[in-house]
Amino acid sequence: VSHWTLFQRLMQKLRDPTLIHCTRCDDLVSTHQPGNLFHPTHPNDILCSHCGHQFCAVHGDAHLGQSCQDYKPARLEKHDRKSIQAIRRFTKPCSHCGIPIHK
Repeated sequence: VSHWTLFQRLMQKLRDPTLIHCTRCDDLVSTHQPGNLFHPTHPNDILCSHCGHQFCAVHGDAHLGQSCQDYKPARLEKHDRKSIQAIRRFTKPCSHCGIPIHK
């Protein structure tokens, strides 16, 4: 892809902030065009008119077939587990109050 083509696409996105890149074919897709909303219970799902790929306008391909509402708690739970593991691995309890500390 030439620099000129990239520049034209950038200018197109600046003129129309509803445009996002398809996560499969990289074509520009409007989030507000009728017919692009793929599923009524998943309002952020977009269907690319160029390649037919379904993806989330907010999270890309992170949670295909799952709503954003269902994805967020699962992502936070995973993040919490990793944080607890890191605290256990890299800290020790304070001798006075027991709160995990790292020196």
